[in-house]
Amino acid sequence: MKESNPDGRLKPDEQRLARQYAREKAIVFARRRGINLLRELGPDYVDLWTSRMVRKLKQTRQARR
Repeated sequence: MKESNPDGRLKPDEQRLARQYAREKAIVFARRRGINLLRELGPDYVDLWTSRMVRKLKQTRQARR
């Protein structure tokens, strides 16, 4: 997914694909546990919480450096 970029940041199209991938993984993760995430939270909240999770993971990763 990540193309080489000297500063290590994702390009806009890579960011879009990464968000889409994270959203799909969250939906599958919930479905395996018997939860219809889209029905329970709604599509907007799935995107919101996915973004928050990614942001927290990034902060954790940066803190380790």
